[in-house]
Amino acid sequence: MSNWLVRPQQQHNPKLRLFCFAYAGGSAWVFRPWAKQFPESIEVCAVELPGRGKRLTEPALTDLDAVIQAVGPQMLPLLDVPFAFFGHSMGALIAFELSRWLRNSTQLSPLHFWASAASAPHISVTPPLMHTLSKPDFIHRLKQYQGTPISVLNNAELMD
Repeated sequence: MSNWLVRPQQQHNPKLRLFCFAYAGGSAWVFRPWAKQFPESIEVCAVELPGRGKRLTEPALTDLDAVIQAVGPQMLPLLDVPFAFFGHSMGALIAFELSRWLRNSTQLSPLHFWASAASAPHISVTPPLMHTLSKPDFIHRLKQYQGTPISVLNNAELMD
């Protein structure tokens, strides 16, 4: 089995293989509990990127195309049953690009594609990213979320 793919509970005759892609810095093992939640007809297969989880000692890939070119061929033997993709945050981008790669190179496509914590690739980020905001704008944005107590937001020392 490829070190790119983690199958927490390998199923002998799954009706669907769900490929899961974690957030930046996340390991395939964040999806381990999922395998116990699905019926035996669904096999969870999580992608483990270099520099994460059991591959922590390997250098991380910093180029999306390099990730796609490396993981795509590793998945091909497991595409013998209907499959779906789930990606969270950066994993959603990887899953999206991998779907395009599969369609273009093998004419295969996932039955379903779910993306969480990510917008569609063609939609630009409307509000400025949090880390690019000035301190006053950052605090103003935090206030809009209504999740931080005002006493904290008004405390200059904590905000620094």
